[in-house]
Amino acid sequence: MAITYTDRNTKVILFSSGRMKAVILEAVETGDLLSWYVTDASSALQFADQGDSQAAEMIACEPGAAGDTITVAKSAVVKAPTTVGAAGAATDQYFGASTDFLGEKVYLGESGKPSSTQGTTFRQVVGRLLDRNKIAFDLPPTVGGVITETLTGATANDAWKLNITDATTNTSGYTRALYINTSVTGTKTSSGEHNSLGIDMAVSGDTPYAYIQSIYMSTSGNPTIGLASAISVYMDNMGTALSSQHILDLQTGNPTASAASTREAYIRFRNHGTGTPTSILFLQANNNAKVATNFIETGSNSESGPVAVSTTSITSGSNTSYRIRCLYGSTTFYLLGVAAS
Repeated sequence: MAITYTDRNTKVILFSSGRMKAVILEAVETGDLLSWYVTDASSALQFADQGDSQAAEMIACEPGAAGDTITVAKSAVVKAPTTVGAAGAATDQYFGASTDFLGEKVYLGESGKPSSTQGTTFRQVVGRLLDRNKIAFDLPPTVGGVITETLTGATANDAWKLNITDATTNTSGYTRALYINTSVTGTKTSSGEHNSLGIDMAVSGDTPYAYIQSIYMSTSGNPTIGLASAISVYMDNMGTALSSQHILDLQTGNPTASAASTREAYIRFRNHGTGTPTSILFLQANNNAKVATNFIETGSNSESGPVAVSTTSITSGSNTSYRIRCLYGSTTFYLLGVAAS
């Protein structure tokens, strides 16, 4: 359950750590959550805001106007203020309701304020309710920079691990354990690339099985599933200035130098079960379109590849014949075809 959070502008800092001085870009109150705004020449703090995907990285320990230098902290215990009436009676104010669960999460909200619920654009837990009138803010490291981990020992281990339980009951849309949303706006030239997710692996130790990415999917309880696919790739319309398009691009550097002792292939299909799939490839098109014009297309170096002009005549007449070279065990054979007249 989430707390019923009520914000209080005049918060009191009871304890703080990771303190420093920093310039603020906006007028802030004590206890506001702040996010770094960094340029090539300077860095300053602005409001953290889930709607703008600005993570909470520091807490204001004192109020200040835009342009001021104030004390900020990485962690803090913050108390709601106590008001004093005209007759001198003190009245406690609270962040949470009397029924709220102590220790419950507090999330990043809008314009530097906490929230009872996690954001719809950017989700960040910023603290926990210690008491109805106290919150412990402990801001985790934000993404950026370099994280270095070393795994040692004789037991398999994980450097980073996410345990996600999806208990949503949505009727549309996507529920994701990890979501990356990238906008590529910079103009790149020559051989410049953009990779929304890049993985490099260098193997120097003996390894029976080396996979850059390993994916496993299973079921429990025999649920009803309409379509299961370990990997789903969808490429939308890429515009009219596109030169080449590969929905799946498989490349190899120098297979001869690697000297694989048993096989070298771009794709391996392996049946690890006892049943037999109905097809190696399943071709399907929507909206009366064709899956593709050609089943196989080769470049100018096809003569030295598996598809070549055949030396065997398979028809009478002047049609040129072609062959696709195959290997069954140690026997080479060919699938023959005839060029369209």
